Amino acid sequence: MALSNGLGHITTLRRVNGPGRVLASITTHGAYLEGESTVWAGFGAVGIALPPMGPSPLKLLGVVDALRDAGLAPWVHEDASTLVWQKVLLNIAINPIAALAGLKNGELLQPDLFNACMMVYREAAQVAAMERVLLPSEEDFEAHLREVLELTKGNTCSMLQDIKAGRGTEIEALNQALVVLAEEHGIAVPINQTLVSLIRACHP
Repeated sequence: MALSNGLGHITTLRRVNGPGRVLASITTHGAYLEGESTVWAGFGAVGIALPPMGPSPLKLLGVVDALRDAGLAPWVHEDASTLVWQKVLLNIAINPIAALAGLKNGELLQPDLFNACMMVYREAAQVAAMERVLLPSEEDFEAHLREVLELTKGNTCSMLQDIKAGRGTEIEALNQALVVLAEEHGIAVPINQTLVSLIRACHP
């Protein structure tokens, strides 16, 4: 069960472990590290997609039941690519901006910052369309982004946590992975390229 952010990890895991042993998954629960503890900072959900050659429906139901019993609000999506891209779009819109500004998620609801998040999304949506990924409308994404920022308003995103801790970030699997795909399709994504450069400058 792969809950990692970014693009490319599902393909790698399926190649190494076999398609029948990998569940593409996402989570919108907010959490951050504080000392040796993990603080749950915002209620979200866990999305799971059953790949065409993946685990049997019975095994999937077992995973869903376990997550539901733990109070993690699981739901099942029919398309792994769409599921992963929906989370990627949230991450590339939220994480680098929150990290560079040093802000918690909820502070990105400020109009100027929220507009910046949407500008990042619009570039990414063009790339997703070229990848033939079925995505919700821009209006639906905007509403979902507001909802996630509100639900996780007290959360410090993982990218900001990494910068504060002096660690490398996941920018390569997020905005940089998008930049690479954009170049393959001949699409200009200058905002995402700029965010990648700025976050890289924050690395140790």
